[in-house]
This record gives sequence, structure tokens and C-alpha cells, in this order.
Amino acid sequence: GASYILSKGAKKDKSNSSADSYDNQVAQALSDAAQDYLTGFSNDAFSMVRQYQTKADKVFSLPTNQEPQDTSSQVYQLQLLNSVLERLN
Repeated sequence: GASYILSKGAKKDKSNSSADSYDNQVAQALSDAAQDYLTGFSNDAFSMVRQYQTKADKVFSLPTNQEPQDTSSQVYQLQLLNSVLERLN
């Protein structure tokens, strides 16, 4: 697709006939259009990725003033809850 058009536009024929000149102009126009489209697409995609990253950073990052609870304390609380549940049954 686009890479074919871009590589086609990069080739230059040394022929001077009007048909070849027209073909070269068409190939150049297609190459320019493909280049513009791909540049715009790339810019839009990077913009969306940056927006997502900004939102994701807010969701995935913990505030620095919050420290995670000690794992051993969590294990102890879980064991305590399990023993209470066993006694209730």
C-alpha cells in the first residue's frame, strides 16, 4: 500500500516523454498524499497515547504519602478472619 506508493515516488525515470512525465507527476502526488496521511495518522496516534498515559498515570500511581500496609499484618488479619468464620460455622 503506502510503502509501495512512497517507494514508487522515490524512483526517477530519465525518460522525457509526456506520458512518463504525467506518470511521474501522478506518482509524486500519490507519494505526497500518502506521506501527509501517514504523518497525520502518526501525530494523532501519538496524541491519543499521550492522553491515555496521562490518565493511566493518575489511576496507577499511589500518592507518595500513603505507605502500603505491612504484608505480615495483612496475613495475620486474614488468619484472624478465617478463624472467626470457622467458629461461626
